[in-house]
Amino acid sequence: MITSHKTILSGSPDDLRRMVEKLSLDQEPHEYQAGTRLRELAVALAMQAGFNVSVISYEDGSQDNASGFKVG
Repeated sequence: MITSHKTILSGSPDDLRRMVEKLSLDQEPHEYQAGTRLRELAVALAMQAGFNVSVISYEDGSQDNASGFKVG
């Protein structure tokens, strides 16, 4: 079984950048480098009204981004 943790990105642009960086610190250097544009995109999308962005972290250190429109 693989354990995962979902973090919903919210806050000011600076808060979002800090949060995304903190979540990425345990990645291998090549994974960190490869994810640079995805982290920037996640922050940009999370700043949009009505849009929800989450970072899903797995116990092996890998991550995924999930996004979608907020409902309700």
